[in-house]
Amino acid sequence: MRDSIQNKFQGIKHKWFYLPIKSKDFHQIIDLLTQKISRGDVTVKESIELINAFKKSKKMWLKLLTVKGRSNLYCECLLITRKNTKIKAELSCESVLASELMMSTPKALKLFDIVKDKSEWKKVDSFIDPISYPPVEEELTECGYFLYKAFLKEKEENKDLYESELYTKYWSK
Repeated sequence: MRDSIQNKFQGIKHKWFYLPIKSKDFHQIIDLLTQKISRGDVTVKESIELINAFKKSKKMWLKLLTVKGRSNLYCECLLITRKNTKIKAELSCESVLASELMMSTPKALKLFDIVKDKSEWKKVDSFIDPISYPPVEEELTECGYFLYKAFLKEKEENKDLYESELYTKYWSK
């Protein structure tokens, strides 16, 4: 078993691998993170961010450190969070042999960046919306916000045009 694992990772510098989140190993990792949170080894925010990244990509990633044991072999692996907190985990050798190899590190593959929701954005300019409720950040996407802002700016610049003419100009085509 030890030789099979060494052959699988032969010639690979960083021994990162994927495991599906619909496996018993994923539940084992969640239990491990819960224990580490209660001991204060990792923060709740880091753990949630890591689990969310796993769920978004539909697989978890770990780094193989070594194969340990004599009669009962197991693999010592590392979970590494975005903030570089390292958590040791023990997995069965069968799971590691059945895993999918990663071609690079999670940070290089930008696996942690999947967590950021594309719909979340913040208004960064001083534009004041004439409508106070609901806030423009909640109702529009970032692109929609810029279109809305451009529309209101043109409307302000062309006060001599009536709203019906603006409506005809933009939406009647």
